[in-house]
Amino acid sequence: MKTIKIALLTLGFIAIALLLFILFIFDLDYELNLAKDHFLKGEYQKAKAALEPISSSIEPAQYALYLSYIAQAQKAKEERNHYLQIAENSNSSLEALLNKALYSYVEFNVDAFKETLAKLDALFPNDGWTLFLHQIQSQFEGLYEQSASIQEIPPFLNLYMARTFQEKFNIQWLNHIKIQNEINQGNYLTIRKKLDSDSYFLLGLTYLKEAESKPPSSAPLYLEAAFESFQKIPLATPLYNRERHDVVLYLMRYAYRLKKNNKQTSQLLEWLSQLEAFDEIDSIKKLQH
Repeated sequence: MKTIKIALLTLGFIAIALLLFILFIFDLDYELNLAKDHFLKGEYQKAKAALEPISSSIEPAQYALYLSYIAQAQKAKEERNHYLQIAENSNSSLEALLNKALYSYVEFNVDAFKETLAKLDALFPNDGWTLFLHQIQSQFEGLYEQSASIQEIPPFLNLYMARTFQEKFNIQWLNHIKIQNEINQGNYLTIRKKLDSDSYFLLGLTYLKEAESKPPSSAPLYLEAAFESFQKIPLATPLYNRERHDVVLYLMRYAYRLKKNNKQTSQLLEWLSQLEAFDEIDSIKKLQH
């Protein structure tokens, strides 16, 4: 009889423990889903508040990642980087490294991008995202034949990552990359026919790249056509940092071809001024003396 009581008590304790575990898991999932829903709705403070009560129940690296996504959405770059570093130090997860690489790309930080890609090569060499980032690196470096292999964006790891990066890495971005590759391969007329009226940057880029293949005496006509398109978009704003960088880089190469052609140099300085490329203007003025 005593043995039966002990067995029943044991089963009772097990049942209670199991019930508590189920309730804990249910509560954890509920709070995680609540935080995610707030995040997707743009309610970032509420998302952060929903995570706080369960912070000790989540892996430190994952909790830091959640906070980094929220900080990014609030445009708190230093706070975002702080949480990403915590995530990487706690556990060099694929997600933490991908975030660092993608932010580096968006912010045009080439050195940070390469450094993070090297870590991904060491830890996750066969992951689809690592391979995708190598294709992006080819574009960074102007290796357009290699970057032409970019055909699709790998699946995002979760809804936080998707919500954060789909504004940049989407079908429009993918089409933009494909068109740029076509332009850099010299298919100017074909691309001009494909561009719609809103694609002023890409239209201007066709003229800009074509000017590069012309002698200095002929190039100004193509440059003027390019800037007629560029003037229709706010290239000097942060939204167009990457496009502005490409245009300034070309104009600097063109400046070295001109040497001391004062008439064309004057026009070149005016275009660079429109792009607020003041350091480059100073470099050209020094070149002229």
